[in-house]
Amino acid sequence: MDDQPDHNPTTDEELSEADIEAQEADDNLKEAAAIEANNRHWLEKVTAVINLVGYTDPMIDQDVRGAIDRTIILACERANRLLTSDLPAGR
Repeated sequence: MDDQPDHNPTTDEELSEADIEAQEADDNLKEAAAIEANNRHWLEKVTAVINLVGYTDPMIDQDVRGAIDRTIILACERANRLLTSDLPAGR
């Protein structure tokens, strides 16, 4: 048997440049996946809220109604950007 312990790089100095690049790429991929999951979750929830708020209640103050309408417009614009980002370039 070999009396030398297995060498296991645990510090940045011991990692090769390729290992560091692979680790950074993996971290970037995980971050991108988390952002995408967050965007999809937001899209799912806000779409449900937009569908619920689509009514016109005569008891709502016009300023409040205007604020709700602007919020819905902004949410729809963000949803459009998220969904458009899924399309291939040039479409």
